[in-house]
Amino acid sequence: MLTIQNSDKLVGEQFVVSGPKIWTIMGVHDYGPDGQYQIHLRASGNTDDRVFILSKEEGPGNLHYGLNANYKITDAFEPFSSVWVTEAGISSVSSMVKTLKRIISHANN
Repeated sequence: MLTIQNSDKLVGEQFVVSGPKIWTIMGVHDYGPDGQYQIHLRASGNTDDRVFILSKEEGPGNLHYGLNANYKITDAFEPFSSVWVTEAGISSVSSMVKTLKRIISHANN
């Protein structure tokens, strides 16, 4: 089962992706029997909202440098848009913020 340590500390974290837009993590909610998480982000000025689903799944082996990616982050509004990450990408508040920033940055390009 997936458990995010200190998920409450993610709420309120902010990051800038491009231009003057500042993203804020509005909430991290666990749900479902398999320990999935819903992560809600909002852009400054309430101009954009994003919701991601984080789940533990059997991912592709040897994704990058021999690491196994067993966590999947899926855009709730675009379910075919997902990213596989390793445990290192979600293990701490700072690494989770960096991962979310990378996902939004790639989605905007």
